[in-house]
Amino acid sequence: MKSFLKFIVIFFLLAPFLTNAVREIDSSGSFTAKISPANPAPGDRVVINLESYSFNLDGSSINWYLDNKVQKDYNNKKQFVFFAGKAGTSNEIKIVVISQKKQFSKTLIFEPAEVDLIWQAGTIVPAFYKGKALPSTESLIKILAIPHLIDSTGGKVSSENLSFRWYVNGNYVSNSSGVGKNTFITSAEKNLVEKTVGVLVSDPTSKLVAENKIVIKPNLPKILFYEIKPLEGINYSQNLKNSFGLTESETTIKAEPYFFALGRITPSSYSWFLNGQKISTNEEDPSEITFRRKEETEGVSKIKLTVGNSKNSYQTASSFLTILFNNRTINFNDVQN
Repeated sequence: MKSFLKFIVIFFLLAPFLTNAVREIDSSGSFTAKISPANPAPGDRVVINLESYSFNLDGSSINWYLDNKVQKDYNNKKQFVFFAGKAGTSNEIKIVVISQKKQFSKTLIFEPAEVDLIWQAGTIVPAFYKGKALPSTESLIKILAIPHLIDSTGGKVSSENLSFRWYVNGNYVSNSSGVGKNTFITSAEKNLVEKTVGVLVSDPTSKLVAENKIVIKPNLPKILFYEIKPLEGINYSQNLKNSFGLTESETTIKAEPYFFALGRITPSSYSWFLNGQKISTNEEDPSEITFRRKEETEGVSKIKLTVGNSKNSYQTASSFLTILFNNRTINFNDVQN
């Protein structure tokens, strides 16, 4: 018997504490109010639907009150819609139902709160890149929860005092959850499968609750080519993609990898091929390669670059470049493996 009781105690200590931002302070009668969303944020459209298995709501008198004001437009309706107020405010919804000369009531208190989720992918991008580094398959992703819970005094509750419960695809992650644990680290899925990460934040003192979730969509890493001009340096204003003619005596091409997982790219990760044959490149910087044109010659050179590990196709990318000498047009196609 003692072992059984010990198991019960441990179970409740380890199980996630379920709560929501809506408090029921008064209830009489066997009817329920289903609320969507369960934890409304400030300004959210809130829908309340009534259900009962003990009496017929369709034949009952139903009155709705919002902050003690009767809502005549919703008389005898089983559904009520309103918009949650600002953070730090509350809304009171009272429902009065009369069925077969018996009166039932329920009072709900809504205290909206919100939490922002900011993510950062552990992938590489060039120094000049102004966009956000995107996650690629198997790359790490760090997510930061920034709660906005305002207590009754108008002050913001510190994250250190809040409980954070993290979920992946609806499954509770206990070892990443707890008081003050406002960061979560996960990895992007293989096969470009999306992953949903959610957090439920609660304050044990004020009973405020907020939740949010984001969808992580992995991308394939890629490589883009840029021309290095002798006097101007790397021309990052436009990558080589539609046309390129080798009119000068020589030119140097710079390959920039995008969205590879951190730590996956090394000097040995670059493999250059000229017309199907592997060639050696700049040992100091294997991302660069130089081509020279002999005078009064015309020809075609097919260039291929593969970056990554052949054992991991999800962290490998290839790009192809066809150069026509003597100011002819080339075709450039960026292809992923």
